[in-house]
Amino acid sequence: MKKFREFLREKLSSVLSPEELELLPKGYQMLGNIMLLRLHPKLRKYGKLIGRLLKERYRVKSVCLIEGVYTPKRSPKVEVLAGSSTRTRFRENRCVFEIDVREFMWAKGNVGERLRITRLVKDGEEVLDLFAGIGYFSIPIAKLSNPKLIVAIDINPKAVRYLKKNIKLNNVERKVFPLVGNSLLASNFLRKKFDRVLLGILPSAGEVLEVGLKLCKGRGTLHFHCVLSKGGFEEAKRSPSDFLKKKFGKELGVIGLRKVKGFGPNQIHAVFDLVKSRVLEDY
Repeated sequence: MKKFREFLREKLSSVLSPEELELLPKGYQMLGNIMLLRLHPKLRKYGKLIGRLLKERYRVKSVCLIEGVYTPKRSPKVEVLAGSSTRTRFRENRCVFEIDVREFMWAKGNVGERLRITRLVKDGEEVLDLFAGIGYFSIPIAKLSNPKLIVAIDINPKAVRYLKKNIKLNNVERKVFPLVGNSLLASNFLRKKFDRVLLGILPSAGEVLEVGLKLCKGRGTLHFHCVLSKGGFEEAKRSPSDFLKKKFGKELGVIGLRKVKGFGPNQIHAVFDLVKSRVLEDY
């Protein structure tokens, strides 16, 4: 079978100009039986044609164009180019997920981070997953680690409905407890603290870190996701504790800092692994 871009160039050589042919996408993302791709703005008018060609060639249920992302709930802006359904099931790291690509994002670039966290969770830990979505982190932690419990909170009722489906699909009903709620206000309605707190919202800010600190045990661990410039990431690597104090006003022990993926031009999705300092144990 010819390579993806080579196939498109051959099929569209009589329709597109030489300049437009150079703008064709080089790849795509598959989630179950749905193909996701991005198109250069100058090729949008050919979107339906490209979608039909790809649907027939790869025998997928639907071909969808990712046009952007709405905030603050990070809902994707998706157009169906060919087919109709935007719901699919797929496997990742031995976990099964159901998702509607029109409603929720799935970042393939986070696969390593999702697996990494499962290896850090210790037996019997109590985990809090704020901004949990459809279970991006909660499901693999419950399936591949041995926590005592995971409380997973998201403000989007649709996300929590899919989270509940994914909990059942993976047979982890006794470990994951989903809640609809505002993660930034979680300290107002949760009456316990946790061994590990996941703060997986982008872009992030000091208020996100603040709520995580309030709900984390004194010797607990936080995983704080944020977007940094390339220069900011290099600065953070040199002295991560000083960087956090300067940027977010928090004195914390940093036990890890890693790049998850590129986030945009000259931007990096980074994650800090943190422990609360003694100064902050009175939260």
